[in-house]
Amino acid sequence: MKYRNIIFAWAIIFSSVMLFQAHSDGRATRGRDNTGAPGGQGGGNGPITCNNCHNNGSFDTALNLELLDANDNPITEYIPNQTYIARVTIETVSGMDPSGYGFQMVSLLDSNDSDVNGWVETGISSNVQLTRIDNLDRVFAEHNDLSSSNVFTAVWTAPAQNSGDLSFYVAGIAANSNQASSGDTSPELIKVTFAESETTSTSQINENFDLDIYPNPSSEFINISGDIENKFVEIYQFGKLLQTMESNSKNATLSLNNYNAGLYILVLRDKNKQVLASRKLVKH
Repeated sequence: MKYRNIIFAWAIIFSSVMLFQAHSDGRATRGRDNTGAPGGQGGGNGPITCNNCHNNGSFDTALNLELLDANDNPITEYIPNQTYIARVTIETVSGMDPSGYGFQMVSLLDSNDSDVNGWVETGISSNVQLTRIDNLDRVFAEHNDLSSSNVFTAVWTAPAQNSGDLSFYVAGIAANSNQASSGDTSPELIKVTFAESETTSTSQINENFDLDIYPNPSSEFINISGDIENKFVEIYQFGKLLQTMESNSKNATLSLNNYNAGLYILVLRDKNKQVLASRKLVKH
């Protein structure tokens, strides 16, 4: 009986290690879509995500996705056939810092949930791989091993003109490296939507444009100054427009009291709704 108990204990340990390894090299390599995207992997109680197993860590984390243009400016609308950097960050909100990170991401057209498949093999960060799940007909960007860095970047090319709105579905994991799923945390899944822009060039989005926001980060308000007179200031998060303000002078103040802590994008547009500049904004 004692011998059987030892065998049983080793079986549990082996199973835990195998479970950890399945997650450490990316879920798409096992044919798994954990992003919660429509048409992806599902179970009897809905989509199967990282949170099904990794949900009791001693830290809270949050996912952020930015789509960056050639000038490293975050965008809220994509230009057809334009190439961007998709950057995923897993941020610690409270508690101890995790010892490792992972993620999975896919981009789909909103019209029919088909895969944009815009990922580019070259230029991805060393902790990212591209993996195809044949039965879903989708290509995923995901971690290639448990990453010590909480930042993942991949090169992505937007679809052709008249493709319409598209969305990125992103899942993440923050691990404590105990060789099992216990003690890990999976931040809330995010869906980030980007509309197709009528702009044909990125030349209008100028990182040197006269636009300044301060203090940044901030917990209560921000001051906005520069060439903003008779222009529109917009605030976005996860591709969703949260607020629009028309500025009648070269200085304006915007309250952040109704915003949760996190990363936002401030966009400046002219009267014709063309994007002039964009800036990152962090709310404490």
